[in-house]
Amino acid sequence: MSDIDIYGIYPSLLDEAWEDISPFIQMGLDYAQNELDLDDVYQGIQENRIVPVVMGYGKEILAVVTMEVVNKPQKRIMTLMTAGGTDLDGWLDEFMDVAEQLAKGQKCDAIYINGRKGWERKLKRYGYKHSYAVLTRELQ
Repeated sequence: MSDIDIYGIYPSLLDEAWEDISPFIQMGLDYAQNELDLDDVYQGIQENRIVPVVMGYGKEILAVVTMEVVNKPQKRIMTLMTAGGTDLDGWLDEFMDVAEQLAKGQKCDAIYINGRKGWERKLKRYGYKHSYAVLTRELQ
């Protein structure tokens, strides 16, 4: 274990932190198929639906992951929506422990990660598996 700091940003502190965390959120949004933008994430955090989790050392931010609980008819799911930053290997172990604790604390049945194919390889050692593929076609 390293001495990395991992913390969430409360809605009451969002305006103070937004300038620092939004570039990391945008990194993840660049791969989000235009499903949402920074304004949507900001609003979701303000409404306490989306939680930004920050990894870093003191004031130096390495990465930000956004998470949202989604209720399905048969499951409550913690969805990791966006991840952006650097030094993935420096914070991933600790973050995965925190994500699982948060999901259990929210009484979730599972954690889903929406991401590019490379995440499958990185997360296999944590017990994640490829469940299904999403195929898309933009309409004109």
